[in-house]
Amino acid sequence: AHRGFTLEALLHFYAQLENRMPWFDPTRSTTADVVRAAIIPASRAGAHEDMQDLDVALAVAMMGGATTLPDRMVTHNWSNLFCDLVAAVIADALEIRSYEKIALQMRSGMPKLMEDLADRHLLGISYWICAFSVNQHKGICSSASTCDSVTGLQHGTCECSTPKLFEGVSCEMDKFDHMMGYITQQNPEFRQVVAVDAEFQLFRRAWCVAELVKASDLGIQQKMKLHSDQKLNLHYKKLENVKVQKCLASRPEDKVLILSKIPSYTAFNKELRQLILGNMQSWIDATEQ
Repeated sequence: AHRGFTLEALLHFYAQLENRMPWFDPTRSTTADVVRAAIIPASRAGAHEDMQDLDVALAVAMMGGATTLPDRMVTHNWSNLFCDLVAAVIADALEIRSYEKIALQMRSGMPKLMEDLADRHLLGISYWICAFSVNQHKGICSSASTCDSVTGLQHGTCECSTPKLFEGVSCEMDKFDHMMGYITQQNPEFRQVVAVDAEFQLFRRAWCVAELVKASDLGIQQKMKLHSDQKLNLHYKKLENVKVQKCLASRPEDKVLILSKIPSYTAFNKELRQLILGNMQSWIDATEQ
């Protein structure tokens, strides 16, 4: 829960990304690609002077080991373009509803964008993003069956000795609901940012829809960031048929866990659709004003 990191730290990571991942392509490289090629190696023991003896969540290293309670949590899918994820976070900081233009600006250069954010005193906003805030060395780092979107080569693996924990008390990947409740108690202004990918695949991911409903149940303010009006018009109809039991998860066990916490699929799906469509309608109304 205390693994937030500032917008400034995120943008610094993005600006240096090509040094760690020379083949990074903002129009093709996904968040999953960046996790495998940059985030996991950068969070290895010895990768940072402050973290010499530990394999950590990168968020810890990004903040120099300081604990940081986040102002906002970002719900996102790893198949989204990493550039678009970061653009959605910037759109949230700027209170802009869509991120397409920001993503285009990022591709042409970061210095001017960072200067604008600094002038508005927005670089200190802190975020919690699972790719950075979960210790990947306690989970997925040692195995990979997927391929990089640019090179076509299988993602690399990590040879660290950190024990892998996919369930139980020490597992970090199945505690999002408890974490959200804890942060809300500590920070009443805490809010959820929903970084919706251009193809709306987020609404087919089991963890993502579970986080949406949990945030709503906890009374957490939710802000959806969409790619553009055009993408909304293209995919809006799909949202009317979202069902949690048809959603996907990287590990079958995760989907089983998520579904086991839902007493009634019918009631959950009704709440989910109302929540998504309601947020989308609010987005449309605000855009038209």
